Order: sequence, then structure tokens, then C-alpha cells
Amino acid sequence: MPSRRRIPLLVVLAAVVTATGVVSSLGRAQNPSALPSVLGATGSVESAALYCTGLTSARYGAVGHVTLMNTTGQPREVTVNASSDKGLKWTTQLSIPGYSTQTVNPAQEIAGDSFGMTALVSGGGVVGVAATSMRGTEAPCITTGEKTWYAAGFDTLVGSQAALNIYNPTATPAVLNVTTYSASGFSAPAPFQGLSVGPHGQARLDLGAQVVATANFGVRVNVLRGVVAVVGVQKSGTRISFNTGSLQPITTAVFPRVTTANQSTAQIRIANAGPLAATVTLNVTLAPYTLSPLTETVAPFSSGLVTITPNPAIPAAGYASVLMNSSEPVTAALLTGNPSGTSLSASGSTSSNFVVGDVYGQGYDAAALTNVSSRPITVVASISRGRGQTPTSQSATIAGNSTAGFQSLFNQNLRGSTVVLRSSEPSLQVTLTLPTNPAGTILIEALDGR
Repeated sequence: MPSRRRIPLLVVLAAVVTATGVVSSLGRAQNPSALPSVLGATGSVESAALYCTGLTSARYGAVGHVTLMNTTGQPREVTVNASSDKGLKWTTQLSIPGYSTQTVNPAQEIAGDSFGMTALVSGGGVVGVAATSMRGTEAPCITTGEKTWYAAGFDTLVGSQAALNIYNPTATPAVLNVTTYSASGFSAPAPFQGLSVGPHGQARLDLGAQVVATANFGVRVNVLRGVVAVVGVQKSGTRISFNTGSLQPITTAVFPRVTTANQSTAQIRIANAGPLAATVTLNVTLAPYTLSPLTETVAPFSSGLVTITPNPAIPAAGYASVLMNSSEPVTAALLTGNPSGTSLSASGSTSSNFVVGDVYGQGYDAAALTNVSSRPITVVASISRGRGQTPTSQSATIAGNSTAGFQSLFNQNLRGSTVVLRSSEPSLQVTLTLPTNPAGTILIEALDGR
């Protein structure tokens, strides 16, 4: 299974390349792959690098901080280098004790409207996440640069803003092209071609400057030289969300926790960057009801969507599970929200290692573990209840092609906890929704160490 952000960063320390891999608020039901990660090989990693972007100034709404989590019992020394889109830079040194966290807020140190950050870590087992102060979205830091990046579901209608935060973590300039796909077709605006992001530089690309008043469009970033880290920042009404995208289009995905609550909105948004029409079929499971599949044909180089909620064919009955299959590779995202605003979540990936860190301290409305393979898997959860506390471990089995709640599996509440999940196979997905009213309208990503 192709998974996000898994292209090796050639300019990082050799140790990162030889021992470098989780992420998913929603998972892709594709054939999983098992690349090494800073979580899966903590004992042999001498040093690692994390690349973080997404945060903005108050002007663009995504104000927040980066949280670095040490999942090992050994202290880790960290060198932080931050950049802004104004060309300003800042560096500092941190020490993270075992089973503890540290936060960094680049906006408090340097001026700018968007921020990128590198954390150089003395060893493995440290993951990072950029989280907004509004407690509504998170973007995991990555350990590998991206050569291609796809995302779906952006919106630039009145009251909405869409942008790409692009961070170049290398010592050489990165050059890239950006194309878009909407209901009116393919677009390659001249200002979006041949974009250059300087060494260790950060840029904010305002999509609305060229894609004007468009309700649903996808984006492809093609890096011609170098590698970058990309996060889409979407503002819709009162909501800010991070769209972390994917490295390539997919033909199948599973969205295990899709809200059908009254007064909520849920849509699967699809972008087709290919030359053939894609027939997309959504099989919706919502016990005890039997529901007919939903279908949508998305034209070449175009976009489309399927509404799950509100939909007269789908009752308002809690969380549904949605399995997407497409005749051609597409990019998919889940849009959720209420009348005051909506949020975007990229389709996720599978792995054998995840970290669930309650950065906001409010727990989760849903925390679901999905096994996308046909064979049972064993999952070990190492649960730490406080700073510096040695984790306790439990194990559980998840049947093939099934989803189970974390609390039902382990009889534990995730509030205030940091949990490391290790699966016997790289076919695990983690789906997290924050407490909201209506339920299930904000999804966030677990961390996978890639």
C-alpha cells in the first residue's frame, strides 16, 4: 500500500535513511507496506530529523505550537531550527526527558505568516505534531521529504480560504509546480509553475489567488528539484483544518468513523488527476440498517463529491463506516462539520506503529483501530498516564477486515494519556474524532513516526 510521506530525504543524516516510519485519522484499505520508522527501530537510530509545517500567524487562523513527544525511557537532545515565510530563522536547543514532551511555538520567536521547523533528535522514538490553539486540527511532523503530493476537497468560496504551507528542509533550493482539479477541469496557473523555496525556507501559497470562488478542488504538487514538506490549510466558516494529503492517488480507502448525526455534514470529496473517468463506489455500513451503495463518476482532471450526511438514504444513527473503491486512482478527503464551519481530513494510511498523544487534553469522542487485512492482528498498547511515567502494556486481537474501539479493546480512557500502538502486521489504521456537538465533526491524525 502506498503511504503518505515515504520518499527518502537524501540530504538528511545517513542514520535517518538506514533506520527511518504512522499516520492516520482515516485509513486507506490498500496493500500495506512496512517501511522502518523512528518508532519501529528506536534502539538502532543514532539520530533522526522531524519536519513540521502548517502553523500560521493569527492573520490566517492556524496559530499554535509543535509538540515533540519522547516515547522512550531515555532522554533526547533536540536542535530546533525554525523558518518563516518572511525569510527569518530561529534556533534553540531542547532536552526531552524519557516519556515526556516539549512544545515549541515558532510564531513567538520570529515574524511571519507561515512557519516551518526541523527538529534534529539525538536518537529515535521522538515524534512531533503541529497543533492549533483552537484545538481543532493537527498535522504530524514527517521524517521524509516529498517529491509529489496530492490533496482533495479545498474550498475558496466566500468565507473560506485555502493555502499550502510548503517547507524546504534541505540545504538546496526546491523548485515545484502546482496544478489544480475542479469541476471545471484541470488548471496550471502560471504563477504556480516553477515556484522556488529557498534552502531551509518556508512559503505560503494562497490557492484562492488563482482558484477563485471554487467549492471543491484538488491539488497536485510536483517537486522538480529537491524535496519539501507540504500541509494544506483550509479555513471554512469558523473552522481551521490541516489537509496533510497523500503521496499518490489511491483506488480504495476506508473511513471507519463518519458522522451521520443530525445537524452535521459529512462528504467524501474526490479529485481525479488522471486521464480516465473514475467510477467511485461508496459502501456505507451503519448497523442495523442495510444501505445501497453510493456511486459518483468523476471526469478526467476533475473533482466530485458524495454526501453521506445529510442524506435521505442514510439515517441519522451515529458513526458509519465507509469503504471507497474507485475504477481509477483518485485522491480522497473527508469533509465534516456543522452550520458554523467545516473541516477537511485526508484519507489515511496503515502501519505497524502509531502514537496517540492527547495534545489538547480533552480525550476523544471516538478512537477506533481498524485492521485492513483479512488476517487477525495483535496490537500492543503501551499507555503512559503522565510526564515521565513508565508505560503499562496490554495486548488485544483485532479480527480481519474489522474495526474496534480503543476503550472496548483495552478498557482504558485516552484522556491525558500518550499511547504507543504496535501491531503484529503493518495493516493497522487509527481513527480519532475530538469531542464535538454534533459528534464526529472534527477528526485528527495519530502519529506514525514517518
